[in-house]
Amino acid sequence: MTSQLSIYLGATSGVGLILTVMTFVTFIRHWNNRLIKSSCREASVVMLLGISNSFILYLAYLGKLTDTRCYVGRFGFHLTFTVIYAPMLVKIVKICRIFESGRRSVQQPRFISIKSQIVIISFLLLVQVCIIMATVAYSQPQVLPFNSVDDETVELKCKETAASFSPSVVYNLALILCCCCLAFKTRKLPANFNESIQIGFCSNTTFILWVAFIPAYLALLRAKHQIILLAVSMMVNGFVSLFSLFLPKFYALYYVSETNLVLDIAYDPTTTSVRVTPAAHWRRWEREDSHMETDDGHVETLVTSS
Repeated sequence: MTSQLSIYLGATSGVGLILTVMTFVTFIRHWNNRLIKSSCREASVVMLLGISNSFILYLAYLGKLTDTRCYVGRFGFHLTFTVIYAPMLVKIVKICRIFESGRRSVQQPRFISIKSQIVIISFLLLVQVCIIMATVAYSQPQVLPFNSVDDETVELKCKETAASFSPSVVYNLALILCCCCLAFKTRKLPANFNESIQIGFCSNTTFILWVAFIPAYLALLRAKHQIILLAVSMMVNGFVSLFSLFLPKFYALYYVSETNLVLDIAYDPTTTSVRVTPAAHWRRWEREDSHMETDDGHVETLVTSS
């Protein structure tokens, strides 16, 4: 990798990391804001950690490759996507279950409390960690010399086989596809509840990115080209996740008054359509009598203005 390209990628990674830190600081400053409280704060913090790893991981590929860098690269690459999409899946499942339960009864569905969500996220992360450890035990990452395509130079490359690469990738793709399917399923929810739209946009974009990334990564013959593609794809995913999931929330925080977060809507249950007035910049309530999660995991009812 040329020094000039390394500088460009490093600068892009630094900008992404700074934006992520600023997002995290803003998130903590408004921790008790009703808008932040309703978005599953703990899951959002975990997602921010995954997004920051998308930018930090590029540093593992700078400089001369070592066995330690290969270990960090394998764990970091696969686990970063899980850290982002495991909480995202838990959030979209929660949205889906709340609406499905609301159609049948007024009883609150089980396992939607904060503690339950943290346990589920931890379990999903643990599954990926176990998969990575199993693949590492089967094929340990190490630096091996490879002849370049012109046979004039020797490149150092981390040992990566299909058996060690595929299981974690398949697991991450399963999480992403579940997010895509549930976001598609919740597309007909009242239009003033739009976190499922954000999740759908992010997961579908990532899925398209992976469909393009995997065959391109396997088709490249030069190790430096694979590293460039890996770094660019992870940074693109980090920016997409950051902007699509958190930018709308911060727009509402700074440009929409808190009184307008209780939206002025007209909901017709026979057509599942919502008429939203111009004041409804932040569309996130599930019906005319909407729910917001409180600190203890219970659901609070908020009646919108007529």
